[in-house]
Amino acid sequence: MKLDMDLLRLDMHGMNQGMNIMRSSQDEMNIMLKESEESRQRIKSMDEKSSVSAIERDNLKLESAKIVGALLRGAHEILNGIAKEEARNS
Repeated sequence: MKLDMDLLRLDMHGMNQGMNIMRSSQDEMNIMLKESEESRQRIKSMDEKSSVSAIERDNLKLESAKIVGALLRGAHEILNGIAKEEARNS
């Protein structure tokens, strides 16, 4: 009977160790899942910022093109004005 009790205690000790190992593994898995979710959120945030930056770049390009166009039209008008003035003086 004492031998059976010792074996039972040994089995219970082994089961407790197994449960502790399983809990530890589960904790590690939960940490890995949390880190994975945090990484996914960071990537999503970076993608959103990248999209916003691309839109802002496109808007800046459009504004720059408008400014260059206005400068070219202004320069053309000035040159036409100079040419007309020279034609009158000739």
